[in-house]
Amino acid sequence: MTLPPPIRYSPTQHKYLLEQAADLHIACVLEDGTLATFLPHRNPESNALEFDRQKVQDYWAAYGTDVDNGSREIILQFSDENETEVIGVVSLGWAYSETGPFRGNIHKLFTSPQHRFKGVGKRLMMKVEEVARERGKTLLVRRASSTSSKPRTSLLIARYRCLTRRLALEQSTFTPRSGIRKWALSQGLESTPGPVN
Repeated sequence: MTLPPPIRYSPTQHKYLLEQAADLHIACVLEDGTLATFLPHRNPESNALEFDRQKVQDYWAAYGTDVDNGSREIILQFSDENETEVIGVVSLGWAYSETGPFRGNIHKLFTSPQHRFKGVGKRLMMKVEEVARERGKTLLVRRASSTSSKPRTSLLIARYRCLTRRLALEQSTFTPRSGIRKWALSQGLESTPGPVN
């Protein structure tokens, strides 16, 4: 199956598609356990996890208003040329900042659980990078909000090693006392205890 190119959301053409973005948001939380702004609640009668769908739709409507105001871009990936099913979405936002006008924030990168491993996320990120360059945003920042521990673990350990090496240069006998080293050892991310070289 060949996917069409991702498109930029247009408030005049695609407003009706924000409901699908909200449904995709909900699906990723319910099916993957993704941490993304909203938490489901448990229905006491059926014991099933449920969402306040209207709250998530209002959230995406506010994102649509941000696009209209020029402070955000939303990129949509469809399953076909007819633009009927949204299978991926990502948002690029920015806040006014005299010290960081070059910075863009990646928000809400979601791919449909039924369309994983088809390159949807990669296509969305390539398009959002293109749009960011057009907007003069040369540094893209994304907070990890997935239940997948590997990306966050790698980033955390990279920061940890960078910090400990810098401190080791300042104090040759430095040994971290915080729990992060113990955690890293328990995850198999550090091989030997002791001072950092």
